[in-house]
Amino acid sequence: DGTRVVASTDDIKGSDGYADISFILATADGGKLKYKVKTSTSAPHDDHAVLFNGREADAMFGEMAGFEDNVIEVPRGKQLVTLRHRKNPGGLSDSLLKGLGKVPTNGMTWLEDLRFEAS
Repeated sequence: DGTRVVASTDDIKGSDGYADISFILATADGGKLKYKVKTSTSAPHDDHAVLFNGREADAMFGEMAGFEDNVIEVPRGKQLVTLRHRKNPGGLSDSLLKGLGKVPTNGMTWLEDLRFEAS
């Protein structure tokens, strides 16, 4: 419906952590999870990931000029789907991250138009 959600690395307290949107999909035949994403993240500082039942299915980072369509195959059965903006996903030390220099991105992920299409 055009609703947009924004996650920012600056809003995550501590040296690592995440912001999640989670929901359950139960489907006999699987399907496709579709949404629009715009990310301004820099690995290893932050990224956007999708998890099914706690296992990573997709991850991305970079500087997107605009929203891009993303499609992920959802396995059949009951799936806990998590859309996650991660701060320091590798759990690196603060000194190592600071040694990498200034981050050129905004540390944000925008999501909109999330939908599921059954197979």
